[in-house]
Amino acid sequence: IEIFDCITTDAAYDLVKNSRYKMIFDIISNKAEKKCGNYVQEQLKVGIVMFSMDKEIVGMGETAKNLLEEFHNE
Repeated sequence: IEIFDCITTDAAYDLVKNSRYKMIFDIISNKAEKKCGNYVQEQLKVGIVMFSMDKEIVGMGETAKNLLEEFHNE
């Protein structure tokens, strides 16, 4: 698999970004939200947004999307 040949995370990111698997960043964000939620015993809403080194949003969890919508509506 080509990704195992990547020396840096930036190289791996570019490979994933330019493939049909770029939705993986949303999946990772959702899993991170669940982990963080468990860690705080669901007492806080935790939203995860993933950024590239170029400050581009590459992934966003469902909670983050909902929180962003709430902020926009206020």
